[in-house]
Amino acid sequence: MTIAIEAVIKTISHLTSLHKELLTLCKEKTDKITNSDTEGLVSLLAKERQLVQQINRAEDERKKAVEEYCRIQQLPTENMTVTRLLESLEQSKESKFLENKVTELIEQIVQIREQEQLNRELLEQSMQFVQLNLEMLQPETRQISYGKERKPSGPARQGRSVFDSKV
Repeated sequence: MTIAIEAVIKTISHLTSLHKELLTLCKEKTDKITNSDTEGLVSLLAKERQLVQQINRAEDERKKAVEEYCRIQQLPTENMTVTRLLESLEQSKESKFLENKVTELIEQIVQIREQEQLNRELLEQSMQFVQLNLEMLQPETRQISYGKERKPSGPARQGRSVFDSKV
């Protein structure tokens, strides 16, 4: 295996391990959301932010490794995709190994997207529940009467009085 392709495989392996950690955090986030643990969720989001920064740095390393490989192999670096990279390896042992690593990374990313979609739906449901509870606690400002609708003669009242709210 050439040193340049080893560097590409190493960075992809590192990206995969970071994405595995991110998936674990996403699953923990689901637990925090379902248990309404906002403090735990906030600390988890901070960890997630740090991990995303690490992933971005590893992605930059991967790009540099691919550019180095392209330079050595005298391949164009513009629009270099995994497919083109695999084609340049010509069905070698390296090609299969790289393909397996990339497939593993893609699987991790797909799982993260699915988990984050679930988290997003859970948060939306939680927000709807909170909104429903707030609406139930606040009285309606409209007054129902049997007569004609009267317009206030004085300044228009906005909002609710403290005495109109349920406690």
